Amino acid sequence: MNLPTTKKIHIFVAAIGVAFGLGNIWRFPYVVAENGGGAFVLIYVFLTTIVGAPLLIGEMLLGKSTGKNLIGSLKLLSANNKVLSVGFSTLVLILCLLVLSYYSVISSWVMHFFTQFIFGLFSSDFEPRLIFSSLKSQGYLQLLLTSVHLIITCALVKYKKEELLEKCIAFVLPFFTIVVITMAFRALSLENAIEAVRFFLYPDFTKISTKSFSAALGQMFFTLSIGFGAMVTIGANQYKDQSIPSAGFRLATLDSLFSLVAGLLIFPLVSSYFLYYDKVAGPELLFLTTPNLLNSLHFGTLLGVIFFLFLYLAALGASVGLVHTVTNNLAESKRLKNKNNYWIAGGMAWLFSLAPAFSSSFLKDFSFNGKPLIVVWDQVLIDWILPIVALVLSQVILYFVDEKKVKAEIQSQTPQNAHTIFTHWRFLVRWVIPPVIIFSMLLRLV
Repeated sequence: MNLPTTKKIHIFVAAIGVAFGLGNIWRFPYVVAENGGGAFVLIYVFLTTIVGAPLLIGEMLLGKSTGKNLIGSLKLLSANNKVLSVGFSTLVLILCLLVLSYYSVISSWVMHFFTQFIFGLFSSDFEPRLIFSSLKSQGYLQLLLTSVHLIITCALVKYKKEELLEKCIAFVLPFFTIVVITMAFRALSLENAIEAVRFFLYPDFTKISTKSFSAALGQMFFTLSIGFGAMVTIGANQYKDQSIPSAGFRLATLDSLFSLVAGLLIFPLVSSYFLYYDKVAGPELLFLTTPNLLNSLHFGTLLGVIFFLFLYLAALGASVGLVHTVTNNLAESKRLKNKNNYWIAGGMAWLFSLAPAFSSSFLKDFSFNGKPLIVVWDQVLIDWILPIVALVLSQVILYFVDEKKVKAEIQSQTPQNAHTIFTHWRFLVRWVIPPVIIFSMLLRLV
């Protein structure tokens, strides 16, 4: 049975709307900076190929084979296994809400920069480099902006405008890419840009640590939206004539390329304005560097409006995807029959967001190993919980999804290479993905 609350969607357009966002342009550069540069990037791209793409395809195949969301799929495939059908699905929903909570805080930063650059169009003494330092000290302002972001997100789900937003994001993505590439070219002309590119792309394995492998896994899962159940929903609601393997590989490739372009934008700015990567590594990296570049351009304020508008649309798309995933799964599980599930999800995310919103003001003295609360929040969710969820999902896909249905799906879209594609995909899911995830997590404990 198909989901009654969701229209049929174009699988690639929907996946772009969910996967492309802050993970590429905000999180990827600062995680690279914290993990030594080029060697980490190489590991990230390698893991995207052998782990990310197969799991992305597997999640969508899970939805396609059952016609249901994650909870519905697990209930259908493992009705007698309460740990899997109830316990694991509950963990995934909690993960979605916790990620949405701090992701909404970061989205509020983007919203603030967007509005400030608009005001800057009408001010002669606009100083974009001071925006973040002012915002950082105002926890209540961050909470207010986070509230506005969550209201917009839930309203889009309530009035079923997700498909319109997905098409909007797919439309503006090429223009956003052009803007980012243009800014990257300007950044590459700055002093010390060559050293920055070398740090970003030259693989020096002496600079990585045992934690880098799980950090690369978490980053890859985060940017591709693997482990949240969103791709299961997309697979369940796609048109029948769309190729899941093709969409999965294209999405993984474009996602990696977009992240690399983001790195070519950010690192020359770090090298030119701050000299040392470790001085600005962290969630603040994007917001401390790009204003310096925009401030140096003749039409920098206008370009800043466009840049942060496009970035906010991308952040909004990912947020809508998380809320949509939570509400659809709750509705399908019949745990909450309330038609206003989206407001319940948004309200819970808002409560969870109190901690990250105040992490740089009232809660700034709360830290772990010198790391602020929002960084600890991010690392626990993305570098620990998300890989574990992805590991369990890989086994669900391997042992519960009907092999004949997977073969038939691949055969119907790529008849000439169906056997080769299926064999390689099955091999990666069975023999490569579980050992890689387990080994990476064990290394983090060393």
